[in-house]
Amino acid sequence: MITQRRLSVGERIMYVAETEAINCIFPFSLKGLFNQDQIQAALNKLQQKHPLLRAVIKQVNGYPSFILPENAPVIPITIYDRFNETQWLNLIKKSWQDYFNVSQGPLAKLIWIRGNPTSDFILICPHCIADGVSITAVLREFLLLLDDVSKDIGEPQALVGNDLVSHKLSTMRRVQLNLKALIGKCAAHLFLPKQLDKSKTIDLNNTYMVRHRFSSVDTRKLLTCCKKNQVSLYTLMSAVFFDVGAHAFPKPKGKLICPVDIRKYITSLKEDQLFAFAPIVDLKSSKNTSVWEHAKDLKQQLQVGLTKINANEVAYINAHFQSIVLKLLNHLRVNEGSHDFTFSNMGNLAIPSHFDKFTVEQIYSPTVAFPWKNPNTMVMSTYNNVLDITFTSNDAVLPQKDANQFLEQAIQKLSSLIEEETIPTPINTVNS
Repeated sequence: MITQRRLSVGERIMYVAETEAINCIFPFSLKGLFNQDQIQAALNKLQQKHPLLRAVIKQVNGYPSFILPENAPVIPITIYDRFNETQWLNLIKKSWQDYFNVSQGPLAKLIWIRGNPTSDFILICPHCIADGVSITAVLREFLLLLDDVSKDIGEPQALVGNDLVSHKLSTMRRVQLNLKALIGKCAAHLFLPKQLDKSKTIDLNNTYMVRHRFSSVDTRKLLTCCKKNQVSLYTLMSAVFFDVGAHAFPKPKGKLICPVDIRKYITSLKEDQLFAFAPIVDLKSSKNTSVWEHAKDLKQQLQVGLTKINANEVAYINAHFQSIVLKLLNHLRVNEGSHDFTFSNMGNLAIPSHFDKFTVEQIYSPTVAFPWKNPNTMVMSTYNNVLDITFTSNDAVLPQKDANQFLEQAIQKLSSLIEEETIPTPINTVNS
């Protein structure tokens, strides 16, 4: 059984450094009565299944590596008394920079904002151990165990190895990819910064989040309109954000980054396995088109982009880039990039709303505060027929008042689209 492995390039980007591992923060609200022993028992059983919840990260031969210690510390619970319905928002902002001690572990923690009858919870882990799919699976399992700790959530898993992706490539293709990797590394050594110029980085204390939750009625209307116009909800939202962003962003570039679930390409990787590598597809804005035509074009771009992803080749090339990760990180922290924002779609969260001992009142979209020069990040999820959107950025990049206006205008545009699409068409009458 594997007891340690080196972080992949994608994981190292999310890891950043020993004292700066980026946090992924997942808030939710439950209605019911709980006690600390009940919550701790559920967390302990989660750790028994998931090796990365027991792991630490230490340097091995000069590279950060996951290591499974013989005796892992339990996942800690921090308890606050609940005073109001928005208390969790302040705790999220605090948690963005409450970094893990990754060398001691564990790589997860839970905040319990204790109330009666409603409690708010915030599940936090370093983004380098989990993507949106796997942290959703962890939340689903936690709720099952919180309801009944004896429930079966599957067998204990082994640590995912670096051989997860098969490198069965032809000799000619390997030569081509080696050349491509060599050119990439040479370019990185020539053009990417050797040292981090801290004067050009953003101050994470100025990070903020703006958010919006649609009603279940408006969510259903949006989905109905999308189906009618043969587009996805994601590409409609992208088209609207592009349209509004052209006037909201200081230097609009007309491009977004769409992270993709790697499980589409690696069937051996299950939804409940913690993993944090996501290939990306770039989507570009189409000018001088209607919103619906724009959404259709983006849908086509996304479909083409998905077909071009080759997980074997991406993993093969990335393995060659371990030596330039620090340069890549320096670049991300001082360069605005060529995109307006990253837009992650978690889709419909497959989590029950009713359990024997409690009900799930709300699940909010996760947030991540990236330290990049362009930290603009949109996350979209749907739970119980309610669409939830969060936008995280930094005042140095986009002032919060402008971000609020950006999101408000986008919501107004979506509301107008719903109204236009649902107005009954008048019946023409013929006078006799």
